[in-house]
Amino acid sequence: RRVNNQRGHIDDNIIVSPIKCNVARKDMSLKAFRYQKLLDFNCALSIQSMKRKKIYIER
Repeated sequence: RRVNNQRGHIDDNIIVSPIKCNVARKDMSLKAFRYQKLLDFNCALSIQSMKRKKIYIER
């Protein structure tokens, strides 16, 4: 994938990444993509944390 979508596929502007990440990023800037992934990750952690608390409360 390209680091900077405004530049072409040249050696200093590409990195190897999984196809899932490449497709998810599309035309998003690298900074925006990283921010979105952090939000997704933290949201998933919060949900797991809430589920665990619920289990302990029910017991």
